[in-house]
Amino acid sequence: IDKVRGGRLVTRSLAEAERILLETLQAIETNTERSVFTQRCKAVSECSTCLKGGEMAGDLGWLCRGQAHPAVETAAFALPVGHISDIVESDEGVHVLWRIA
Repeated sequence: IDKVRGGRLVTRSLAEAERILLETLQAIETNTERSVFTQRCKAVSECSTCLKGGEMAGDLGWLCRGQAHPAVETAAFALPVGHISDIVESDEGVHVLWRIA
């Protein structure tokens, strides 16, 4: 092993995380402005991408194949630009993806 890095501890159950994501999807459906997604990321996510400030909260950046968990990668590349995924489960937790480019 050449390099390791620790992450934030997950403090909620899978069921609670899924409930929060369903609420997030409902909030986004009623207001599709990116700021709503960003605000929800900051408010409820335990993902390190949501620690970014401003409008970048929740932004994974450019993804290349082989960079993300296979389930996240599959969902991200299958989404048309401008669409939001259903809940995606990976070894790291549950996610909602919004493809912006």
